Amino acid sequence: MRAANEILAPLLQKIHLDIFDHNELVGIAIELISNKIENENILILASLDQNPKSEDGDLKFHYFDLALKDLGIDYLDNKPEGYSEKTLYVINAVLKGHLNPRTGLKLLVQICIESEYDEQFIPFYSLNDEIELYIDEKQNLFRKVKNFENIDELIISELQKFKQNHVKQNPT
Repeated sequence: MRAANEILAPLLQKIHLDIFDHNELVGIAIELISNKIENENILILASLDQNPKSEDGDLKFHYFDLALKDLGIDYLDNKPEGYSEKTLYVINAVLKGHLNPRTGLKLLVQICIESEYDEQFIPFYSLNDEIELYIDEKQNLFRKVKNFENIDELIISELQKFKQNHVKQNPT
């Protein structure tokens, strides 16, 4: 049986990054119940419609928020602030398998743009450009993009390198 924090971790990361689907909330409620984690708000949330066309996202989030409060979990506690913290948050989400590598790279490119192209985030922008060039024109300039299958591996490898270098430069 899994603990609530373990079940909720991937979804909370998506919520922090604002890349979640409200229907995931219903699925998480069902998973919590199957792991014997229940409260009134989890039961209500689990009973809501999972139809992708459903427009009751605010209602789902309301019951999700109440369910978390009942469990004593404040999902805003670990919300990343600042570009460096957001960057490491995305990298960790990818490395833990909670976020698809290409989705993570797109978020990191967005961080680069929002930071007005801060030089520490340019590697993400460059990697994304190179991958897009390979996908669009089958051109390989600098990295070892061999085929479509190794793109995710390449992203993960580059994120691991960035994280290692970042930790060396900014020890806590």
